[in-house]
Amino acid sequence: LLIDDKSASSRQLQRVAEVVIHELAHQWFGNLVTMEWWDDLWLNEGFATWMETGVCHKLHPDWNMWEQFITDMQGRALSLDALRSSHPIQVPIAKAEEVEQVFDAISYCKGGSVVRMVHAILGEAKFVEGLRNYMSNFSYGNATTDDLWGAWEDVSGKPIRKLMGQWTRQMGFPLLELKAAEPQPDGSIKLSLHQSWFLSDGSAPSSSQSWTIPLFVTASGGANGEEKMDEAPLMPAEADFELNVKGDGAWFKLNAGQHVPMRVVYPETMVPNLASAVRTKSICAADRIGLLSDYAALARAGRVDPASYLELLAAYSAETDGTVWSMVLEQLGALRGILNDDETLSELFSRFARSMLLPKLAEIGWSPLETDEHLTRKLRGELISILSSFCANEPEVQAEARRRFDAFVADPSCSELPSEYQQAVYKLVLAGGGEAEFETLLRLFDTLALNEEKKSTLMGLGAAPTPELRTRALEFAISGKVKLQDFFYVSLSMHRASAAGKAQTWEFFKQNMSRYTAMTDKATSSILDAIIIGAISGFATEAKAAEVRDFFGANPLPRNERTITQQIEAIDASAKYLQRVQASTAKEWLPSHL
Repeated sequence: LLIDDKSASSRQLQRVAEVVIHELAHQWFGNLVTMEWWDDLWLNEGFATWMETGVCHKLHPDWNMWEQFITDMQGRALSLDALRSSHPIQVPIAKAEEVEQVFDAISYCKGGSVVRMVHAILGEAKFVEGLRNYMSNFSYGNATTDDLWGAWEDVSGKPIRKLMGQWTRQMGFPLLELKAAEPQPDGSIKLSLHQSWFLSDGSAPSSSQSWTIPLFVTASGGANGEEKMDEAPLMPAEADFELNVKGDGAWFKLNAGQHVPMRVVYPETMVPNLASAVRTKSICAADRIGLLSDYAALARAGRVDPASYLELLAAYSAETDGTVWSMVLEQLGALRGILNDDETLSELFSRFARSMLLPKLAEIGWSPLETDEHLTRKLRGELISILSSFCANEPEVQAEARRRFDAFVADPSCSELPSEYQQAVYKLVLAGGGEAEFETLLRLFDTLALNEEKKSTLMGLGAAPTPELRTRALEFAISGKVKLQDFFYVSLSMHRASAAGKAQTWEFFKQNMSRYTAMTDKATSSILDAIIIGAISGFATEAKAAEVRDFFGANPLPRNERTITQQIEAIDASAKYLQRVQASTAKEWLPSHL
């Protein structure tokens, strides 16, 4: 009833499953047991987020949902929570109207991440037992976060209240640093660990915070090439800690399995060994995802050299796992967005990205096969989707996109343009075309039956190649012909498409803010949040940060204040990152690794 599994993309199939499970979970987390007040909103949304992933995993183990969780949910949580303008999971709410601004990645994604961490600490049996007791004790009533911690503490005997309170009441998360690894007389290796509060721009926090950290560790060595610990010891909420583990000392993977929402940094001399472990698949897919995610954030924060990060990124060229490739593609796209403001670096990086992407495209191909697994179809869609960012001028890419586009326009029932990458082909064709292709997309928006197909045309319009067509696209989005919940897709797509698109969406927003606010005044604040993100999120210069700050200072939007503050902070961090890359040896590294 909800989806046509013959025409739907793999991402659409997943999304429908996730939403249905998420909302059904509220029968327990929200209805059967209701939070006492809005500062415990995460009890509803964090649990439902964890459930949507866990139940999908049970129903479709071949989807590798927990690996996807690391990129999608945990990644979003860490990105937002590394800002000074973040907030704790348990955020004080003075009146119900304030809760609108905390329906965000902290309540949902970080909330789901800490539930996953508790599950890893307790194990399935104790986790379920405590949860059943909690549901039984508070059914048809109200509960607090402390009530849930108490239920798990009672069945496990572990200090869950103290441990988890630090993760929900404190904003942010730790950076766990491996300072040294020293061989011991008994054959073990002593790890010297240090924790600190991690901020995305690399600046020093205004105050000190620490967390009790469960230490999941794997190490090189052992009969199967790695050593695993039987149980995760707890690092106290103190700056320094020592831990003895087994292994041969070549590499260690802290936060093994990515169960803890934190970042990890290793001694510089160990990174080549970790890169080798990536190439040989000596560490599991979840850890390959987590390692790349960590080092992308560390490079952005100035904790590792950008060229060293690129060296690690290059180790993923021969990756075979679709969920790991999702993280690779995300990081390629993210760095492209930062480097757009430096023409030389942008072109060098694009050549490097093409050296990774085109061989994978040749391997996986454009045409779906009957034997394709779910993750193969998903990866094909993601891979072709990023081509407009790096390969739009490749003759073979343009020719294939044009062939499939023309076949679909002639007969939308044909199989030449799978839903996996409809919007990607629209972007490629429009970016290489002009007014005729623009008019064709408008026609498709009017005639295609499914809303998902209409949404793909809106995203395609974001690739408009001239100022005139970009203005027409933005005007069309607010003309009343597009649903309120969909109209922001045009500006989001355009802002990410090119440096020119980025500049024009911002100018259009400034000139038309009153139209946007009038359209969304009765809607949830998240609609205007999306428009704001589609106007300012991609900038990476101090001048733009100042311009955005001054504009919203003179034109305040109180309902969207938290989003604006977070975006300005992210622009400041991006500006610092671009300066670090420009000052590094990246310009020398990139041409030597093509």
